[in-house]
Amino acid sequence: MTGISIWSHNNMKIASTVLMLGLLAGLQTVHAAEEDVATMVAECNKSVKQGDAAKAQAWAERILKVDAKQRDAYLCKGRALGATGQFPQALDALQMAVKLSSAANDRMIALALLGNVQKSMKSYEPALVSYRDSLKLAQQEKNRTFERVSLNLIGETLMDSAQYQAALDSYIAGDKLSGNDNERADNAVRIAAASSQLGKHDQAIEYQIRATLMLERAGTLDQIANANLELGRIYTRAGQYENAERAINKTLKLSKQNEGPYWEAMSYFYLAETKVASGDKTTARSLLNDMATIAEQMNAFDLLDQARAAIADLSKK
Repeated sequence: MTGISIWSHNNMKIASTVLMLGLLAGLQTVHAAEEDVATMVAECNKSVKQGDAAKAQAWAERILKVDAKQRDAYLCKGRALGATGQFPQALDALQMAVKLSSAANDRMIALALLGNVQKSMKSYEPALVSYRDSLKLAQQEKNRTFERVSLNLIGETLMDSAQYQAALDSYIAGDKLSGNDNERADNAVRIAAASSQLGKHDQAIEYQIRATLMLERAGTLDQIANANLELGRIYTRAGQYENAERAINKTLKLSKQNEGPYWEAMSYFYLAETKVASGDKTTARSLLNDMATIAEQMNAFDLLDQARAAIADLSKK
C-alpha cells in the first residue's frame, strides 16, 4: 500500500503560502525598522538645529542601539557634542562617521563636520587637512556648491590662525564659484575682512561696498545692518572716519526704524571705536554708556559685558 505523502498538492500550497507570509512579515519588519531609524535621524537633526544638544544626543544613542553602524547617527551625535564643547567625544563620533561613509558625497560632508570641530578646538592644522580632503572630494564629484563651502571653511581656518594672505586666496577662489547674489555677497564680505587685515584698505572697501549693495537688494535686515557696521569698521581701519560714521549711522537709523535694540547697541559700539580711533574719547565713552544702558534693558548680559570691557579699556588709554 502506497503511503500518503505529507507533501500533497494542497499541503504544498499551504506550506508555500505560510512561507510567503513569513517572508513578507520579515520584509515589513525590516522596512518598519528602516522607517523608524529615518524618523529618529530626522528628530536628532531637528534637535541639533533647535539647539537642544541633550535631546539630540539621546536620539543618537537610541538610533545606535538599533543600528550600531548608522552613519547619520554619528554625524548628529558629533554635531551635538561639538555644540556643547565636548570636543574629544565629538571627534570620536565624527571620525566614525567618516569611516562609515562609503559614498564620496557622504564622506565629503563628514570631513567638513569633522573639520568644524577641529577648528572649534583651535586645532587648525588638522582642521585644514579635513577641509582640504573634503575639497578634493567636492572637486572630484564636480560639486561646485560644496567646493565653494570647503574653500570658505579653509579661509575661515586660515583667518583664525592669522594666515591672512592664504585666507584671502581661498576666499577669492570660492568667490569664483558663487552662484547667486547671496553667495557673492557672502564671499565679498570674507574678501573684505581678509583684505582689511592685510592693510589692503582700498580692496577691502571695494568688496565690502559690493557686499552691502547686494545685500540691500536681496538680504535680510540683519544682514544689511551687519554689512554696514562692517563697512564702518573697515573705513575706520583705513582712517576714513567720516565715511565710517556715515556707514554705521545707516545701521543706527535702520535699527530705530525697525525697533532693533541689538543693532542700535552695536551701532554705538562701532561708533565708539571710530571715535577712539579719531581721538575723541569723551564721545566714545558716552556712546559705550548708551550701549550698556540698552544691554541692561534687554537683559543681554554678553552685550553688557562687551560694553563694560570697552569702557574699561578706554580708561587705560
